[in-house]
This record gives sequence, C-alpha cells and structure tokens, in this order.
Amino acid sequence: MTITDTPPEKIQMALSRSSLWRDCHAAKDSQVTWQPLMRSGKQPVWRAELTIEGKHQFDVVIKCIGDQSQGGFATAINNQRLAEKQGLAPEVVECEENASIVISNYTGGGTVKSEQCADINILAPILAALKQLHGLKTDFKYRHHYLKSVQDRQEQALSSMKPNTREKLEPVRRDAEASIAALQRHPVRLCPCHSDMVTHNILLTKDLGVRFIDWDVSGMGDPHEELATLLWSASLDAAKIEAATQLYFASPAPIAKARVQLFLMLIPYDWIMRYQIKAQNARHDTGDLTKLAARQRKHLVEASQQARSPVFVEALQYLSKF
Repeated sequence: MTITDTPPEKIQMALSRSSLWRDCHAAKDSQVTWQPLMRSGKQPVWRAELTIEGKHQFDVVIKCIGDQSQGGFATAINNQRLAEKQGLAPEVVECEENASIVISNYTGGGTVKSEQCADINILAPILAALKQLHGLKTDFKYRHHYLKSVQDRQEQALSSMKPNTREKLEPVRRDAEASIAALQRHPVRLCPCHSDMVTHNILLTKDLGVRFIDWDVSGMGDPHEELATLLWSASLDAAKIEAATQLYFASPAPIAKARVQLFLMLIPYDWIMRYQIKAQNARHDTGDLTKLAARQRKHLVEASQQARSPVFVEALQYLSKF
C-alpha cells in the first residue's frame, strides 16, 4: 500500500466494502495510493487512488463524519446530492449511513485560503457559485434559524461569564441585540445554504471551478448570513466587502446590504458565545481554556471594531427606521 501515513482502519474498511473495490477484481491493497487530506480530529478525510497497469480505476475522497446522528448524516448527503446536480458539490459515489462515511469523487484543485479571496478573479466565481446555490429551486432538508440560535447561545454563555468579562462585553452585547432586533424586523425567505461557508470548505479547481465541500450542517438558511460568513472568513477589508456585495447582489439592494453588515458584527460576537460554552466543558485543561480565552478576545476585538465602523452604524440606523 502506497501511503503518506496509514489511514484509520474505518477509512480502509469503508473502501474495502465499497462497490468501487468489488468492481476491481484484480486489485490488491498494495496498489492503492492513500493521501491524508485531513488526518486529525473526529472527521478524518483521505484520498484513495487506484491505477492498474496504467488504467485509472478510481480516485475518491473518503470522509468519516463524526458525532452525527443517522438522521443528520442522511440530511447532509441529501443536500450534497441536490447541490451536486448543479455542479456545486463533489459527486457522492456511495455512503454508509450506519458508519457515517461518505465516498465522493476527487475533484482536484485545492481548498481556498482566506488571502486568496482578496483577488477578485478568485472571489468572483465563488460569489457566483454561492448565489447559484441560494437560487436553487429546491428545498434542502433541515431549517436553520440563525438569530434564534445566537440568542440561545448568548443566554447560555452569559450565565457562566465572570462579572468583569460581562462588563467588557456589554457595549457589544447591546449592539448585537439591536442588530438582532433590526434583522428580525426585515426577515428574508430561507433558501438552500451550505451553512458553514468558510474558505476551507470551498474547493477551487485549476480552471476556477467552484465546489463546496463538507455539507454536514447544510439546510435552509438566511442567504445574507451565509454571504456575511464567507466575507468574514475571507478577512476582507471594508472596500473589498463593498465590492463583493455589489457583485453578489448585482443591482441596488439597500436592505439586503444592510443586513449583511449587521451579520458581519454578529458572527464574531456569536463566536465569543460559542467559545464560552466550550469553556464550560470540565474536560478542558488549563491550556485549552487559555486558547479559548484568546479566541474570545480576538473575536471581541473584531465585533467591537465592526460595531464602531461607519457602515455598520449606518446599516443599523437604516434598518431601525422602519
């Protein structure tokens, strides 16, 4: 077996049970080339390639989805297949619901790095693909209600915060709650969303084709929140955010653009809450808690800076007028 590292047994067994392997009657284990795409954590991802006597047999990605109920796994696969039909996701070859393992065709290229999004030639096709996803005339399984989730996480997180931490957070908390109220006054229809639209979940092929990967939490969601997540993940400055929203909306959409600006503040604020909830886990050691606290401070700076930006203030005032 040609390997960079030995894949986990569950990954090797998934391939051995697949129809891909059964169809290669003369194949031997030693002929498979393994490459780790993500080897750590609960969701290992490995590429498996087989060529016999110069004839290509298969080139696939095998992913084990960790901590996923069978219902959640079926939902992720259903949504990926719907997106796949429109060329927005890798093709699902087969899957094992009981083991939460999915085998997809390898598409080539690589995942996007945040700094690449500063290049409009890279960002433009990503935005076009995202808009295509949001415009699909189909319903994904599962429905996300992001604002309600933020409120629930805030309630849980604040209950465990030390008084001095809550005091530091108070100005941003007020802006976050004002943003939630303004966004709720101007709701949008839910649409198909990937729901984890960060740069490392975007594959870019050599010809600038775009495929979204890791559909584990996909569902019907708010397209403006998803666009804001992408822009936040890409660490774009204000000018590039403005250019990106112009590309996405294509025509004047003042309410929509204002909603994106409010989400750009809410997203780092939400991550403060998420890390606070993680810190409540008694299994974290001192080192883990230190890292979580550092991430909270980073996101507090991000949320505070966004809340003080003229575009945010203008957007909040605009959406609060009516």
